[in-house]
Amino acid sequence: MGVVIGDPRSGLWAATEWLSPEPGRIGIVLLEHSLRDVQALMEPLRVAQWDRRTPIRLYSCNANALDALAAGLADSGNVVVTRPVSLLWLG
Repeated sequence: MGVVIGDPRSGLWAATEWLSPEPGRIGIVLLEHSLRDVQALMEPLRVAQWDRRTPIRLYSCNANALDALAAGLADSGNVVVTRPVSLLWLG
């Protein structure tokens, strides 16, 4: 899948196991909907040994400027980033 960012005690954390990996993409499951710091997302990708070439798939509700976060990730990583354009239900 990639990385999950949020509280591991959250019921949503367990629900992330239901998400199927997308071939050819690394996923970022963003449970912290208020987190919009590109560098805070780049660090877990580095720890996960992301190769900086594989496209990123954001899993988060389209809320709180998710489009700007996706654009920032794309610019910072020089890579394609896809994101939801509506709600993402995990449970």
